[in-house]
Amino acid sequence: MARQLDKRVKDLLIKHDINPRDACWDCHGAWVIYHRYCEIIAIKEGIVFDPPNIVEASAEKQTVVLCVTGRIGDFSAWSFGEAAPYNLKGAKGFPYAMAEKRAKDRVILKLAGIHGLVYSEEEADDFKAGGRQRSSLSKDVETVSDAKAVEMFDTKIKRELGNLYKKLLLLGLSQVARDGIWKKALASVGAEGKDGITPSNIEDFRSYIMKVVKKEEAIWKKAKEGAKN
Repeated sequence: MARQLDKRVKDLLIKHDINPRDACWDCHGAWVIYHRYCEIIAIKEGIVFDPPNIVEASAEKQTVVLCVTGRIGDFSAWSFGEAAPYNLKGAKGFPYAMAEKRAKDRVILKLAGIHGLVYSEEEADDFKAGGRQRSSLSKDVETVSDAKAVEMFDTKIKRELGNLYKKLLLLGLSQVARDGIWKKALASVGAEGKDGITPSNIEDFRSYIMKVVKKEEAIWKKAKEGAKN
């Protein structure tokens, strides 16, 4: 029996006069929402966006990574949007637009409180046109390289792991330091590798990484303020 669309998603869509059957579909057990309905949700919910932070951009290589922050009142959320030749497919020539769509859609769903219950069609090309069966994890997360860290991973969990690793990259730590933090985070949830990270422990894993990120950012901020004085 197919998994039912979560009631929280249905209630939000109905609240904004959107028919769930028009907006969503079941792609191999993962519920997906069309981009245009994400935009409607953003307008109805009053979500506004800051200018994007460009992490990587190369028109020649058709590779763009953006970090986008959205806000509802005092609440905010941010996410990365990645576009490159291997995940553009039918949208080749528009890497900036695709990276923006992917980042904004994730932020919209986060702020609306339904990310993880439903995913934007722009989050992965495998969702397009009914989608293909998502591929399995192919790399051990503890041996992921910096080059791989900026890729759009091909499963929900691996995409999340990629986003978390990129947060470590943005701290400017050495690879040895990053790898050490990554392994400790895995150990904190009892995971030895790719198969150890699951929907049941991804939140705890994310929490561990974010605590490290906030701590390092605080240290950097303090050092920066000290330099000014």
